[in-house]
Amino acid sequence: MQIIVTGYGNFASGIVSSAKAIAGDLVHIQVVDYVAPMDAKALAHRFHILLKHDLRTVFFCDIVGGIPFRQAVLAKGLPNADITVMAGGNISGLLAIAWRHDINGYLNTESLAKALVSASEAGLRIDE
Repeated sequence: MQIIVTGYGNFASGIVSSAKAIAGDLVHIQVVDYVAPMDAKALAHRFHILLKHDLRTVFFCDIVGGIPFRQAVLAKGLPNADITVMAGGNISGLLAIAWRHDINGYLNTESLAKALVSASEAGLRIDE
């Protein structure tokens, strides 16, 4: 199982770089930045290259409805794929999962994505 972190600009490489600075090497996490002059077709091609290595994938997208999110949703149509797409996660969520070291312990990509969302929500706070 793998997590593909993706989003506009350097969202993906930025959040993964920060997570690595805190947690060290992050296994099973791939980075796909959506940067100019890349178009949606080129982004889809990058996704398909990574999906050839592992069809059990959670896409960790920056925002709902953006091009990276939409291309990830389209990838769900691949035969024999177990793909779940989530958006709006944060570094807290990514770190909580990365520190578990073995994402293959999740039953499926949906359970991993739910854990990412839950950990991201748990990381939100207002200093009071």
